[in-house]
Amino acid sequence: DRRQIMEVDMKHPLSMSEMTDESIQGASNYVLPIYEPEGKEVVFYLWVFDSGSDDCEGVTGANCIGSSQIQWYKDKVEELKQKDGRVVPGIVFFHIPTPEWLSLNNNGYVKGFKTEATACWSVNTGFYAVAKSIGNVNAFICGHDHDNDFMGEYYGIYLIYGRKTGFGSYGPRDYMPRGSRMFELSYNADTKEVTWETYIRNHFGYREDATLMKWVPQLMCDSMDNPGYKPPTANQALKEAASEIPNFLSNLILPD
Repeated sequence: DRRQIMEVDMKHPLSMSEMTDESIQGASNYVLPIYEPEGKEVVFYLWVFDSGSDDCEGVTGANCIGSSQIQWYKDKVEELKQKDGRVVPGIVFFHIPTPEWLSLNNNGYVKGFKTEATACWSVNTGFYAVAKSIGNVNAFICGHDHDNDFMGEYYGIYLIYGRKTGFGSYGPRDYMPRGSRMFELSYNADTKEVTWETYIRNHFGYREDATLMKWVPQLMCDSMDNPGYKPPTANQALKEAASEIPNFLSNLILPD
């Protein structure tokens, strides 16, 4: 039960997790404020959504951010706008990628590895379009597909995979060391703007700054009932990326 898991998580002293009202899809939809150094003004928000597990809006496949969550998001943005006196920017975290990740890859080059079919939502509920129209976030961060870590900008919003971290389940591939997607935020006191950069810190301690790569197009979201895409084997993926490996290695930053 997702709510029982949340109850356990929230007992940890450093947990920032929050439980969602039962009228809203998912167990954990919430927003965390980040304040400027003096702690008086919110300058950035971290939005968190529970994208569930299986089936979106009754359609077989991967789950999604549903209509009740989107309405909560729209209402919360207005609430925070009134409280803050402006629309404060932020980024969004959830587990299962939106269908826009397909378009990002199919449009050309991306940064990082795509060696697995993107198992995105079985229904595009329009969350990306709503977020873009509101204009308060400039990045979506997802997981779900353990052999992908690619990212890129898609019409004003960055779509970013994490890197497989743990030892459970499958992946990552041999040439993708386990690691974490890191974000570093910088605050400009004069303009009151927050900027961010992201990179992979692998479990050897190295920083990886991904290089541009081009991968096989994928026409539809992958699921057990709707494959739509055959991921490359390890040898095929290495062959596709071979010309980029020198650049990839040159972008590794050794730990101090």
